[in-house]
Amino acid sequence: MNNQELQIDTQFKDLKNTIVEKIIDLGNDLRQMLSENFGDYTDVDIPNIGITLNNKIFELQHAFEEKGLSFYTSRVNKEGAYYDNMLLSSFVGEAIRTGLYDMCFNPINDLSKFAHQLNTELSTKNKALTASKKENPITAYFSRLWNSLFPSNRNSQENGSDIINELNSHIEQYKESNTKLEKYNLKDNIVDNVVQYIISKEYDPSVVPGLIKENVIPDFEKLGFADLIPKLKEKLIEEYKVLSEKNPIKFYALPDFDKKEEPTSHSLDELHDEAQELISKYSDNDSRE
Repeated sequence: MNNQELQIDTQFKDLKNTIVEKIIDLGNDLRQMLSENFGDYTDVDIPNIGITLNNKIFELQHAFEEKGLSFYTSRVNKEGAYYDNMLLSSFVGEAIRTGLYDMCFNPINDLSKFAHQLNTELSTKNKALTASKKENPITAYFSRLWNSLFPSNRNSQENGSDIINELNSHIEQYKESNTKLEKYNLKDNIVDNVVQYIISKEYDPSVVPGLIKENVIPDFEKLGFADLIPKLKEKLIEEYKVLSEKNPIKFYALPDFDKKEEPTSHSLDELHDEAQELISKYSDNDSRE
């Protein structure tokens, strides 16, 4: 890479670092909140999934570099196109990073949301308990008598145990997500990452074959995953069938990987030529009339 290309690559790395640092901060906040509020009741020593993410990205970055690729940028070769030989964001790299970010944000959000909700409930109960201590002694006596005869909660100790068990369940799910991230490997996950990324963008089915040909297949071949390309295409067709059922007007067709290449979302010069042809066609018709 020349200096300008190195600068572009560095910018994408800096963006990744910003996201990873945010996830690490969220992980630290979550660990601290659990320790302060629930450390006396259960084991809240959880790993910081953001650090696991950072280590995994470094590992994948190295794997790409070993194959002569950048995990952040890719050079597009499209002879005659205005973007030919330009350095753009790596489509495959972006798809993988997006999948990894989701693997972190989702468990952090789920555990954090439950823990905050539980902490709010406990805080409310503590306030009610404090207020009850200030009651008139006679009122407090009859209140205790009523509760003993007609308990609103048959066994508060069991109820507390259920709450802690539920918290432990959320903690275990978080730990499982961290373990899953540690075991992540390209061969088992790269297809799903690319498919989900494309589906999340809701690309028009007609541009998907060209998108795959230009931005995905070259990287798959260099990474040694050419054998996964048929699987990638099959999964994309399956996912677009689901989209078609949900929105048949927008997704009226499926990606046709056997058809002659259509312009991709990046092929603006080809779309421009088609538009000019249509303008000329209708301009000619108007002049005849």
